[in-house]
Amino acid sequence: MYHRVDLDDDSPPPSNPKPGLSSPSKPPSNQLLGDALKALSPAPLPSSNYNLNKEQYLDDYDADYSTEEIWASDLSLSPAKKSLFRFPASLGINLWTSTWNNRFLVGGTTATVLVAVLVLFLLTNPPLPPSLDSLPSDHPIVILVSLDGLRPDYLNRSLTPNLLSLAASGIMASHLTPSFPSLTFPNHYSIVTGLYPESHGIVANVFWDSLLNDTFVYVDPVKNKDSKWWYGEPIWVTAVKNGLKSATCMWPGSEAAIKNTRPTYYQPYNGSMSNIDRVSQVLTWLALPLETRPAFLTLYISDIDTAGHVYGPDSPQVNAALQSVDAVIGKLVEGVLHVQNVRALQNSTVNIVVVSDHGMTPGNALENFIYLDDYVDPSLFSIINNVNVFIYPKNGNDTETIYKTLLKAALNSTHWTIHKRAETPPEYHYTLPTSRIAPLVAIPKRGYAITLRSTGPGKLLGGLHGYNNSDPDMRATFIASGPAFHASERALGTGASEFESGGGGELVVDSAGMVELVDGFDGTSGGGVHGGAAVAGDVGKHTGGRRDVGGGGGGGGGDWSGMLERRRTGEMNLTSNAVTSGNATKTRVALQLVPPFKNVEIYNILLRVLKLEGKGAPNNGSKETMDMLSTWLTY
Repeated sequence: MYHRVDLDDDSPPPSNPKPGLSSPSKPPSNQLLGDALKALSPAPLPSSNYNLNKEQYLDDYDADYSTEEIWASDLSLSPAKKSLFRFPASLGINLWTSTWNNRFLVGGTTATVLVAVLVLFLLTNPPLPPSLDSLPSDHPIVILVSLDGLRPDYLNRSLTPNLLSLAASGIMASHLTPSFPSLTFPNHYSIVTGLYPESHGIVANVFWDSLLNDTFVYVDPVKNKDSKWWYGEPIWVTAVKNGLKSATCMWPGSEAAIKNTRPTYYQPYNGSMSNIDRVSQVLTWLALPLETRPAFLTLYISDIDTAGHVYGPDSPQVNAALQSVDAVIGKLVEGVLHVQNVRALQNSTVNIVVVSDHGMTPGNALENFIYLDDYVDPSLFSIINNVNVFIYPKNGNDTETIYKTLLKAALNSTHWTIHKRAETPPEYHYTLPTSRIAPLVAIPKRGYAITLRSTGPGKLLGGLHGYNNSDPDMRATFIASGPAFHASERALGTGASEFESGGGGELVVDSAGMVELVDGFDGTSGGGVHGGAAVAGDVGKHTGGRRDVGGGGGGGGGDWSGMLERRRTGEMNLTSNAVTSGNATKTRVALQLVPPFKNVEIYNILLRVLKLEGKGAPNNGSKETMDMLSTWLTY
């Protein structure tokens, strides 16, 4: 389903949004009454400045580069328990009406109001269809993997054999254009909704909503779980609405009941959960019996972004993170092959789609800071700093004066720009009259930062993102492989990278039924950081390393317990055509690249792969892009 929901001119938005799309200027329908009451009186401005350059803010809140990683931790859901968490597909309508009956049915007038409210609720929240009794054995499955901060040119460093092997066996875009602003939360939610941030509501990592009189802070677990912040329809909700099951591992937005619906299974964010345990959780979901197996799954990994923020994109630490994360991708692929009992991803029902949310650029020096209070009295405004700075005049009558003063300073500097919200460049898709974008937006050029002298530059970082989404350093990555995707030899354009492929590890199932990955992951045995598996027939195939576990995994009817016993008794043997674990061969792979496209197109790609095309929500994707991408899709 293709709908244009952005405005590329200065005309006002339509008074009636397209069906199925929450108006970007207001929260979902179940919040309308309360918000209308709040709107009767002026809402106060944010009580304090949020400045991402402040060291205290970094240390306490910013999950992108804080060692705390606390943005949605939940100690009550310990990853050590490795439990599966089930949630109802929708709120129980009987419970809802019972509450109203007991408390509010006082007279005929009240009853009439209740009926009207109930009708409105049912119209805006139609009951979900029943889940399929069992996922058809041949129904396609998608695992959407986010490697936060993976810039596409990182793959030229000869450190990522498993990612390049996926690209060679499937498709890879020359780059993916993130949405503006090039920040983590807005782009993760654009990827799964197909909407620009102005429409899906997550307009920055931190922002104030003047209608709600509340501030969204992406590291706050309470805010993450509150559905009032999340507009649009993420793909996991689309899947559930169409009778499929979904499972998310730490994807932004997946902890909230969006449209009264959560994923069938979800793992809340927990920074202490290792990458290998995250992969194990995904493989455990994948190995569920058909009647409980999800068709759509997500996985989130932040190591590359964290290293980039702390040390810079060209640092040895980023290279080490690339190698480590690439090994995790190899383990994921290997696990899928075991679970599906196949030797190549194209022979399975599973499609792996790897994306990133943005790129990374070197951090800025002290001499490259711009101080707004050098030009305007800071008592006249508040700011929220997301690299791009939201400016909130405390008196609306001062907005024009503040704007003209800062515009003159920006033009003299040439290192930054400032815009009224309604006049931001059309390519930003940041002009809708939403209550979440500030009246004034200041945008630094790459290498520069904007702050206040009263707060200071704070902690200098090795790398940053959040700049203009058209900046080459902000570009993101898209790789996809599986039965839905042709091998890259069908694509346009050429490019080549050399990579190593090596031995892999083994998978076992523990007493709790969790898939565990052992031997060869940590570099002490097996294939080290290059451990991986074959993902294709002849294109980019690893020449060795995948253990033959006879019978494969639980999802394919394999013998997990027998596999565990063989490992304990030392009877696990390499296949005849595999190299000795730890050895490696070099293979030259010619990667032919798909032309670049925007990340709002991914939602429609996922719909096509899941065979849900025409059943999704309105979005900013285009038919033209899908027609172009159809060359690389098998159906």
